[in-house]
Amino acid sequence: MNASLELTLYPFGQKNIEVIDQFIENLEKYHNINIETNILSTIITGEYSVLMDLLNTECKLVFEKSAASFVIKLSNTCGCNC
Repeated sequence: MNASLELTLYPFGQKNIEVIDQFIENLEKYHNINIETNILSTIITGEYSVLMDLLNTECKLVFEKSAASFVIKLSNTCGCNC
């Protein structure tokens, strides 16, 4: 089943842009998803189980390095060709 995630990352601290850039760079290592970024959020589409595994791994990495908050929207009717 395909799904879509819209994520907004709010790192707390002085290196917030670095945390966001590293998060997006880590996402780009996954070859079986599609990533769209804009100034407000990152939209990731792909197989549901891949997205859930990605969230578990990548959000944990952010939390281990920085205090942060994520706003996450998850949909299985993304309105795209995912």
